[in-house]
Amino acid sequence: MKIKVIPCRFCGSVEHVRKHGSGKSTKMQRYYCTDCVKTFQVKYIYNVSQPEVSLTEEIAPKKHSTQATPQPQRYAEMAGA
Repeated sequence: MKIKVIPCRFCGSVEHVRKHGSGKSTKMQRYYCTDCVKTFQVKYIYNVSQPEVSLTEEIAPKKHSTQATPQPQRYAEMAGA
């Protein structure tokens, strides 16, 4: 029987990685690293979960306004004083 050696995707540890159940919706094997105390999967079906994909770059659009933000007027200026 061949034992798979799975390195931790966060810290790279091989000796302290153990099985940690399966994903809820995907039923894929999950692993737990006792060195960095994190869980991970070897294969993901969603691209956002991949280590090289950044959530802010891929999904969240940049919201930059080209208009100047109006400044609030003081009460004295509004009353004409």
